[in-house]
Amino acid sequence: MKQILLATFILNTSAIAFSQQTNQSKMIDSYVKETMKNNQIPGLALGIIKDGKVIFEQYYGTENLEDLKKVSSNSMFRVYSTSKLMTNVGVFQLIEQGKLSLEDPISKYIENLPQDWQNVKVKNLLSHSSGMPDVIAFNDILPEDPNNKAIERLGKEKMDFATGNEYRYNQTNYMLLTMIIEKITGESFDDFIVNHQLSDVKNQVYFSSNSFENIPNRIQKYNYNSTTNQYEKSKFNDGMRAHSGNGLAITLPAFLKWSTHLNKNDLLTQNTKEMMWKPFEYANKKDVFAYGWEINTTNTIPSYGFSGGNVSAYRVFPQNNMTIIMMSNGYNFFPLQYQIVN
Repeated sequence: MKQILLATFILNTSAIAFSQQTNQSKMIDSYVKETMKNNQIPGLALGIIKDGKVIFEQYYGTENLEDLKKVSSNSMFRVYSTSKLMTNVGVFQLIEQGKLSLEDPISKYIENLPQDWQNVKVKNLLSHSSGMPDVIAFNDILPEDPNNKAIERLGKEKMDFATGNEYRYNQTNYMLLTMIIEKITGESFDDFIVNHQLSDVKNQVYFSSNSFENIPNRIQKYNYNSTTNQYEKSKFNDGMRAHSGNGLAITLPAFLKWSTHLNKNDLLTQNTKEMMWKPFEYANKKDVFAYGWEINTTNTIPSYGFSGGNVSAYRVFPQNNMTIIMMSNGYNFFPLQYQIVN
């Protein structure tokens, strides 16, 4: 009799939990569809991991506006600056292996740096506190220019601020992180990230910062032209140096798998992750940012993540053992990646 009662209790409890999760999924699904309609988002993918399990994985709309191919599990979204999260993890893998330190000056790994850059450390690159001029701000630095030529050109400019003083988002930081990773490992940046973080999903990822490169299943970003009231495909080409900063295209299943590995401490130990998410101490005592990760608080719940191109966002909530991944290919009125995740 006790066994029958226990079995009945377990079945009823499971049924209630399943019903609650189903209702939550319906609410999320309804919200996403309404948001896409109101903001004319062409295509979107959304995934949620809770307690080590994927509890929500849905695909909406179209990959493009030319042939209206549906978004699917094979769609590789360009995540733009959300790519930096893989770079951050790669840097901390090398730190964990004793091959790199946050306190290392970048001159230890990169030769012929401008004099003003000699005091810049690895931690300044990750925290965007280097003060170096931003490589994307100079039109005379071409996508195909080698890194040493880009550095030589940037060295003619003054520092934007004293190193360590403040947060200022800067793509030069990640160009230099690419060079450091390649110097230490002897691998190309792309191979290092894929081999050490994405080896089990390598057919579902691709690195390219060139919008003109034709890559099967890669979804391009659409920018809305308010003059013509039409979407236009992004035409940016930042070259290979930008792979670490904005070059990743990835499917939602692959991103969910990467996140599961991160949550299970397969990529980094728990202590190393906590080090990575520790707030950087800026001299101005105002800015709040970790080592390559945004620090957010939603309903008093702390979280860490990043976003890219105003079309993708990744957020992990450690104390809730939950992760949210959102990827889209455009928006009309205003960026929605944070609104959707929140």
